[in-house]
Amino acid sequence: MLINWNEKSIGWFCDASEYTGFNKKLSRLLLQYMERRDSLCDLGCGPGLIDIALAPFIGHITCVDNDAFAVGAARGQALSYGFDNISAVLGDAEKLQGSWQNVIAVFHGTPALYAGKYSSLASDVFLSVIKTSNTGRIGPEEYRVRKHFNSDNIAAELDSLGVKYTLTPHSLEYGQPFRSRRDAKDFVRAYTMNPPEEAVEDYLAENLTRTGRYDFPFYLPNEKEFTILAIRRDENG
Repeated sequence: MLINWNEKSIGWFCDASEYTGFNKKLSRLLLQYMERRDSLCDLGCGPGLIDIALAPFIGHITCVDNDAFAVGAARGQALSYGFDNISAVLGDAEKLQGSWQNVIAVFHGTPALYAGKYSSLASDVFLSVIKTSNTGRIGPEEYRVRKHFNSDNIAAELDSLGVKYTLTPHSLEYGQPFRSRRDAKDFVRAYTMNPPEEAVEDYLAENLTRTGRYDFPFYLPNEKEFTILAIRRDENG
């Protein structure tokens, strides 16, 4: 399921990142793989939230996405945080030319791209953050989004291609805060496959929590399980 980037979806991502600290924590995990930090490219960057978290530690970041709204949001994020070392580029990551010490793809890409085009852009290490399960965790179970790739079948395909890599599992809280219950319903509908009204209401009744906060009175918990894939250039010729 491709994310439909718009003002509402970007708002959800920004709110969740700030509320849970997910991207700050994820950035610390990714930095452990980077021996040199002069340059980084983020493929399929969306609104660039991981780049904002990485910016204090990287010389220059090029973030690339083929969605103009997302790229505009990434540029706005960099400006609002005062980072002048982030360049947000509108373009197709599969056609990108150049070389960076570190290249990342967060919940984006396929095994063929990891083994080929994407890792070829990295002079040091290519990193991808991959969902551990191919079934989403948002919404009524029978209406959850299912993806083709997860860490297991990605590993199998990379093995068949003769790629040397490491996979390291992690989990971090990455739930979604809401300003209203209506907002929570919109979120569940946006990230599931057309559940009926009754199923959405039952799901929220069971899972939505009250925070006691004025700004975000509701919260949908979600322990995000993911795997970090690392492909190092010096190990793969």
